[in-house]
Amino acid sequence: MRKRLMKMLLAAVPVLLLAGTVSADEKTVTGSLASEVTTKGTNLNGTRESADSEWSKVTVPEGFVIVEKKTKVHELSAAGSEHDCEVKYEDYVEVIAGTGITQPRTILVKTHARSPKNEHGARGWMKVKVEYEAVRYK
Repeated sequence: MRKRLMKMLLAAVPVLLLAGTVSADEKTVTGSLASEVTTKGTNLNGTRESADSEWSKVTVPEGFVIVEKKTKVHELSAAGSEHDCEVKYEDYVEVIAGTGITQPRTILVKTHARSPKNEHGARGWMKVKVEYEAVRYK
């Protein structure tokens, strides 16, 4: 029970990895966050179970923005009839004043899985790691 609770807590907490501490002259930092979800098993009558994780979320330090095009999603493990990952961005800021060019400061990731067809008790799951790059804009 305790091991399961710790696994659930760790899965719900985003992992933020920065390339050391962010100094005033640092121009680029990289980081990652993880998401995972596991379904209950397919029922005896063939009814499949679906599950979605909570959103994992990271906001980069003030003065930095995430370069959306450099985001990479790594599928670490997956099973079941459906499994996918959704990445979205928030907290857009204008990076060059007066141009309307914006980039986000926050990245979010969420996973979805569905148990397989015709396999009583079999579970579905999805586990991903998302890597991002942030650059200083101020």
